[in-house]
Amino acid sequence: MEERKTVKALRQRIKVLEKMLLEEVLKNDLMNEKLGLTNIKVKPCPVV
Repeated sequence: MEERKTVKALRQRIKVLEKMLLEEVLKNDLMNEKLGLTNIKVKPCPVV
């Protein structure tokens, strides 16, 4: 039972970290676009 709680907590933490990482990537992409450094668009990966 304890393992299930741990797995659930880890999955939730992973989701939070994925959202934080995506936000950072999008911020960086936006900043690069403003600076005219790139035209590459970042597409978020589907979360399974």
